[in-house]
Amino acid sequence: MQTYPVDSEVATHALAQKLSLKIQKGDVITLQGTLGAGKTTFVRALVEALGGDPIQVSSPTFSIIHHYDALVSIAHVDAYRLGSEAEAIQAGIEDLFDGDHIVLIEWPENILNLIPDPVIQIQIQWLGEMEREFYISGLEDF
Repeated sequence: MQTYPVDSEVATHALAQKLSLKIQKGDVITLQGTLGAGKTTFVRALVEALGGDPIQVSSPTFSIIHHYDALVSIAHVDAYRLGSEAEAIQAGIEDLFDGDHIVLIEWPENILNLIPDPVIQIQIQWLGEMEREFYISGLEDF
């Protein structure tokens, strides 16, 4: 696991840009952190780094799944409000693991049994107004 301190939005974008060079279609990335830690902000930066429109990125809390067009198709899942894995299956989450997308999952702990290995894990720890620490595992040479 690698640790990356971030102290600004510019630094968050730089980390997302670095990650974008290491990921590809079929990758599953989980994002964990408390409410307000910056999960969706990081997703927005990553979508932009992958050639997508960051303005389209918002927390998919109410729709559960958002899709973004970029250099590769991106599926963004927010499992925060899912009450069960059955509800996740009904929402179509399993269909996202077909290898045709990069799948970004916020609150993965709510659907752990549905997420296939391997996975890239990102944990975000909020330290202050702009300060965060990102812990990234599951990538070699990152």
